[in-house]
Amino acid sequence: MKKVSRAVFARVVLVTTSAVLLAGAACSGGTETSGNATPPNAPPAPQASRTLPRGTDDPAAVRTRLAELFGLCKTNGINSAASYFVYRGPDKAREWKDTYRAADPAERAAVQDGCARIKGYLDKSEGYTFGPVKVEKESEGDWHVIEVSFKQGAETRRVAFAFLPVKGQFSVGDIDQ
Repeated sequence: MKKVSRAVFARVVLVTTSAVLLAGAACSGGTETSGNATPPNAPPAPQASRTLPRGTDDPAAVRTRLAELFGLCKTNGINSAASYFVYRGPDKAREWKDTYRAADPAERAAVQDGCARIKGYLDKSEGYTFGPVKVEKESEGDWHVIEVSFKQGAETRRVAFAFLPVKGQFSVGDIDQ
């Protein structure tokens, strides 16, 4: 397991969030801004994977996607975070096969709830570590489950984030603690 210190996490979140928000604004004319520009001498920002690796068994892609989501939730980037959550609503044709749309008020509320939960884990912890990614076959598809350990003083809270490959990206379909 790789342990991520708070200082390293903050730098990764800043660079990743800036890259995701800038890319999203450039592609969609979005209105979200982070208020923090990446300095000209900063290392290049990691790029979000838009096409799943062959076999969709690359654990690094799951970790990267989750780190990006952590950054978006921490900065209240709800519009961008919507595509990180699997749709679970009344439209059965979209369920488990699509992601939320921030323009829809009910779907936006679901994204806000998911991000508030994630932000709560991050705000209450002193850091976190990623566990291994396990693949579990279910009726919805191949779930890629990663356990994250959030350190809180002498205690550790373990939370499982379960991803499904949706529209060429890993998206969170379930969060269990």
